[in-house]
Amino acid sequence: MNDGQKQPKINAVLAALAWAAAWTGAAAVEPPTPWSEEDCWAFLPGEDPHSGDELFSLRPLLDGVAGERGWIRHDENGDFVRGDGSPIRFWGTCENFMDGDRSPEAMEAHARHYAKRGLNMVRVGRPGGDRGLDKLHRAVAAFKKHGIYSVINIYWDSSAILFWDEDVQAAYKNNWREVLTTPNPHCPDRTPLGEDPSVAVLQIQNEASFLWWNMQGLAGGNRPVYDRLNARFKAWQAENGLSGDEDLDFLFWDINRADPAHAHVPRDSLKLTMRWSAETMRAFNEEIARFLRDDLGCPALVNAGNWQTADQVRLLDLERWSYDANEVIALNRYVDLTGHKNPHGNEGWLVERGDTFNNASLLRGGAWRDIPVNAKQVKGKPFLVTETGWVAPNLYQAEAPFLLAAYMSLTGVDSAFWSCIGSEGFDVSSWPWQNGVYKWGNHASPQVMGGWPAAAWMFHQGYLRRGEPAVDEKRAFEGDLWDLKVPVIAEDSGFDPNQPGTQRSRHSIVGGVPAAAFLIGPVRVEYGGDPALTAVNLGDNTPEDMARGVIRANTGEILMDTPRGVCVVDAPAAQGVAGFLAEAGRVETRDLAIDLRNEYAAVLAVSLDGRPLAESGKILLQTTTLSRPDGWKDEVSVRDPAPALDGDGNPLLDEAGNPVAKDPAPALRIVDTGGGGHNAGRNHWNVKNTHGTVTIRNPGLSRATRADIHFYAREAVPVTLRDGTLTLDLPPDALYIVLEN
Repeated sequence: MNDGQKQPKINAVLAALAWAAAWTGAAAVEPPTPWSEEDCWAFLPGEDPHSGDELFSLRPLLDGVAGERGWIRHDENGDFVRGDGSPIRFWGTCENFMDGDRSPEAMEAHARHYAKRGLNMVRVGRPGGDRGLDKLHRAVAAFKKHGIYSVINIYWDSSAILFWDEDVQAAYKNNWREVLTTPNPHCPDRTPLGEDPSVAVLQIQNEASFLWWNMQGLAGGNRPVYDRLNARFKAWQAENGLSGDEDLDFLFWDINRADPAHAHVPRDSLKLTMRWSAETMRAFNEEIARFLRDDLGCPALVNAGNWQTADQVRLLDLERWSYDANEVIALNRYVDLTGHKNPHGNEGWLVERGDTFNNASLLRGGAWRDIPVNAKQVKGKPFLVTETGWVAPNLYQAEAPFLLAAYMSLTGVDSAFWSCIGSEGFDVSSWPWQNGVYKWGNHASPQVMGGWPAAAWMFHQGYLRRGEPAVDEKRAFEGDLWDLKVPVIAEDSGFDPNQPGTQRSRHSIVGGVPAAAFLIGPVRVEYGGDPALTAVNLGDNTPEDMARGVIRANTGEILMDTPRGVCVVDAPAAQGVAGFLAEAGRVETRDLAIDLRNEYAAVLAVSLDGRPLAESGKILLQTTTLSRPDGWKDEVSVRDPAPALDGDGNPLLDEAGNPVAKDPAPALRIVDTGGGGHNAGRNHWNVKNTHGTVTIRNPGLSRATRADIHFYAREAVPVTLRDGTLTLDLPPDALYIVLEN
């Protein structure tokens, strides 16, 4: 952390007041310009020569070779460190490009593209087919060379069969044995992955749990399996001195019923079943860690899983406790607020002509609750969001890198993985898929990957301070977790149209801590502690402000202001704003004045030399706006009536328990996805022109240069120097501008 970041808060406030007082005028904010392809520039990235004469690059922030300083570990605070004890932060993605039949040269180019933009961790699996292991080996070797660490996951099955079926477990262990002990032919010394310190984390499984809705079908749908598990349940009861009279009870509806006060007391059979489930999962996770370490000799960190539960209030801590058998905790969570509907029922994976949706931002209303890194972290353990993304169709995606970098920095979440990237470099268009666009990709785009550099720089360099814990919860086992007692705070439920049983629910616990705590500082939990020692500190946030979506981080460096539709970052070496800027008007931080007429954009300035922006000799000013495929067309339509929602986003019910319908909602209907005759998203991106000015208070700056998408200098940008400030009218394609002495 540089000295500028240690300034007392009062100095920052006084500087901001002085800056505001010295401001000598502002352009009037004009109404936002409606979308038109005439007010855009074509995103045609071309090839990167990697000539070495870029204006900036994030590659120097990464390790020369991943693992060169030993195996990744974590410290007592749950932060990742290298084998030599030095700290390291990870900017991550899920990796799809390797699944194809890629040449070593293509994998090299892909890894080089990632590293240049600050990405230093990928989540990979073993592709199917005879050459799956070779593809995995090739990918890990290429990433390692460019300073990129790997998280390996080899198993996904939405059932919980892996926890109890011995045959499946034996096959699973054999798979790990082959993956970790086979010499890697693409590594110069043929090092097996189990001996390669570029492998940072091994993930036991993806998205499966005994505490998920799929278990509810056992009682009536698969009696042989139920009887087999019930016998184990009976034996467990006997081992723990319990009566043994109870049968397995997976009827989650009993605890998931509409109960805003969470006053319902679950029956004993359900309590015991949930405890048995958690203990069974934890025991399995312990055994796999033992197998990986003792039998296979691999010292990589282990993560158990990453899923949610059928009831986030009463069950999530049981799920996380089962993960706590291993070193790393994880979660999958996407941003999917658009209400996308496909007339053929394909909204789980396809966006095509005729679909309806609404563009949605996390900076409006209560949508901030869906920030993917709003998570209860287990004290002392690293926390990963192993899949995330603002899924298609959604125009408001430029906020994504900005928000993730800001709130990961504040809360200590260690990485979030974009899911997923499938191109060698940028996606030159949205992902074509059959007769439409694939829903779960599109992150290698100008509005998301284009926004990585400044956000990743800010995150890697630690320009935003970690907050003090907003919630430090202690949970006991007896009388607490085992009785399914309500915690002081719970995570909201995410939504995945491909997972039966998921529904978006917001959990405001009566008498508990407001969800705004997730944006104030770290929210963490410790299992086996004394609940009386739970501590809550919401800083100077008032209940009224939190209720209306004005939430201040306890570091004083991040402000969520949903009435204005913006999030503001204001630290010595990183400052900016994301959101609805034309409506919000001029936004001022301690050293910047941002005056954009764009309906929506993200602007972030970061110091490239580690000094505060007011003193820095080299600054990256990054502006990302709206992007759409060329030829995309939508029109206002009317959607079928949807349930009315209460203040927490849950369906309103009448006295008979039936959903209360609201008036038909307006929506956008897709006329064309921008794919010509095939209507399949094959056209290039159009990026909304930037309109406005930025002023920075730094007397040493004298010039500005626009860089292209690969960070090479293109032309000088005219500037105005006045009273120790530099002002520039942003060019239309002002993605990256470098300010220098």
